[in-house]
Parts: sequence; structure tokens; C-alpha cells
Amino acid sequence: MKEKTALLIMDGYQVALGAIMLVLVTSWIGFHLFAGHFNIPGFAVAAFVWYIVYSLTMSSIRDYKKTKHSNI
Repeated sequence: MKEKTALLIMDGYQVALGAIMLVLVTSWIGFHLFAGHFNIPGFAVAAFVWYIVYSLTMSSIRDYKKTKHSNI
């Protein structure tokens, strides 16, 4: 297996896990929002967690694209 193939597989797993985490966090926030469990600090913490998961997912997607177009 070439190094580029291994990197693409690893980056692909990161993108898949990031997408799964983004869906889980979004559904968790939606459930608690509709159930009425959020107050202002709770919603701020949930929004911050969602932003962290979103930024890590976008970082994984950028790494995957960079690896895909690199000349290793």
C-alpha cells in the first residue's frame, strides 16, 4: 500500500467519524432544545461544543482534500 493511499484511508475515517459526531451532537442539541432542557448557559455550552465538533469536521475535510491533491 502506498503512503498516499494509507493517508487517504486515515483521513477518510476522520471525515466519516467527524460527520457522525456532527449528526449526533446536532440531534442531541435538537432533542434537548425541543424538550425544554436548555437555559441560557446550557445552550451556550451546547453551541460551543457544536462549534468545536463542526470545526474539527471541517479540518478533517480540508486534510482529506489536501492529501487527495498532493503529490506524495
